[in-house]
Amino acid sequence: MGCKMLPRGPGWAFAFVLLALVGCDEHSSPSPPPEMLRFGVEPDQSLDAIEANYAPLFRYLSEQTGLPYEFVPTETYPDLVRLFAAGKVNLAFLGGAIFLQAEQAGGAVPIAMRNVDLRFTTLFVARESDPRKSIEEFHGDRFSFGSRLSTSGHLMPRYFLEQRGIRPEDFFGDVVYSDAHDRTAYAVRDGDADLGAVNSAIFREMLADGRLKREQLRVVWETPTYPDYVWAVHPSLGRQLTLRIRDALLALNWHNPDHKEILAKVDTRNFLPAAYEDFGMLRQIAERVGFVSNATQ
Repeated sequence: MGCKMLPRGPGWAFAFVLLALVGCDEHSSPSPPPEMLRFGVEPDQSLDAIEANYAPLFRYLSEQTGLPYEFVPTETYPDLVRLFAAGKVNLAFLGGAIFLQAEQAGGAVPIAMRNVDLRFTTLFVARESDPRKSIEEFHGDRFSFGSRLSTSGHLMPRYFLEQRGIRPEDFFGDVVYSDAHDRTAYAVRDGDADLGAVNSAIFREMLADGRLKREQLRVVWETPTYPDYVWAVHPSLGRQLTLRIRDALLALNWHNPDHKEILAKVDTRNFLPAAYEDFGMLRQIAERVGFVSNATQ
């Protein structure tokens, strides 16, 4: 039996992903069940912070699937893409740009996003003592992105700077890449950069847990919203396990005391179904600046 065309009514994108996961051919061979969930998380802050925030969710998904789990730490974004493509990471939390690369390299399938991820923002931050009120006033100064492969730390802030007529390498006196959002914030705080582009969720988290003090940094500008992070699976997990993981994420309920800590740790109140189409804008921008080739679907 071939694939049927889906109407583009309410929920069509969710149905599209479901169809992709279940398979278009009723005679398709099932994948052998994996022996372990191997989690990867984009290394956008310190390893200690990542492990502390995601361990409750890892344990929950392990319980829901009946499979043991392993957290596979990575130091760089390319490392995570490489491990995912090789199947050594089979379930990963990825920023939009790195998801597009994992889609190309390893067939990554998007399954769920946090409620905040469809309307994400980047903050341009400076020291609290710096009186300047606009990005344009930082001409000739030191500027820090995060990782070169970060959606919120590089791709989108670069895009929005260009929308303001600013090419970073020409406008700022020095442009550096810190490789992580917390490092960008610390670089600005410590005077190693005058202005930095930081993931808004991680900035709020650093204020909440005390890694930053409110009197140290202030927001010069917040970007318009864009889609960002997504949970994605490797095709080797197979359709049944993929659906079980997706359903477990969607079942997390803020009003359930057992779920509230899990959700709070990953900065969300609930998860939503994710589809390839959620990343259409990012794909166009990423292709334009060379993050991915234009061969993606």
